[in-house]
Amino acid sequence: MNSINMNVFPDADEATGCGFNYNEWDKRPELITATEAVIVLNGTVQGLPTVDLICVDEQGNKHVMMITGRLLKAVVDVAFSGQQGSTK
Repeated sequence: MNSINMNVFPDADEATGCGFNYNEWDKRPELITATEAVIVLNGTVQGLPTVDLICVDEQGNKHVMMITGRLLKAVVDVAFSGQQGSTK
């Protein structure tokens, strides 16, 4: 997947007001904590980087979320741009 929906808000209150109140989600998964980031410089078929985020839940189970370097850069660029609203 090379795209992700990004919702950008000026503060936590605005995000919560738009439904991003994770404590209120009916099917909220257990809280997990990111413990490591594994950067694979040639992680995609095209030889582009990927980032694997290693997370641990409250029972000690490990979970992995992989994101491409390009997608991560796009998220970071939006985070530092000051833009608000939804982007694709």
